[in-house]
Amino acid sequence: MMKKTRSAILNCVLALGVVCCISGCSNSGSKASTEDAEGQNVEAAVEDQQFLAQLMAKTEAMNNSLPEQMGEYLEITSAQFDPENKTLSYAYRFTTPELLEQTDEAIELVRREMIRSMREQPEEMECINHGVTFEYNYYAIDNDFLFTITITPEDALSDNI
Repeated sequence: MMKKTRSAILNCVLALGVVCCISGCSNSGSKASTEDAEGQNVEAAVEDQQFLAQLMAKTEAMNNSLPEQMGEYLEITSAQFDPENKTLSYAYRFTTPELLEQTDEAIELVRREMIRSMREQPEEMECINHGVTFEYNYYAIDNDFLFTITITPEDALSDNI
């Protein structure tokens, strides 16, 4: 059962293409120019604020269309962005009771695979480059909390994966 559970968790997560980061997370707006002594720092701060505002709007729009089935065993039930902490949080619910056994080892394996996959996604990497932390909260079919997978910018950029 352990191998089947681990495989099912991995299949669920990887089927999401890194667990459904907001599509088009990228900042398509133009950079604001500022004639300030700190020029580039001010420009970078303005760009960051614009990016975070866009991410907030996209997250709210996404949340309004949830829940949504994400493969055979999982559905996404909510998405939230906390701009103060730069944390993008998703809530997922397993849709089958067979997936209730998770081990720390299996969860860490899934987290590492999520990071590897995230590195191949330009939208997710743009979020990471803007300092956004991803938080994936998983719940059982009866809404009991199961576990959280957190991926910080440091995790995503680390060579230790």
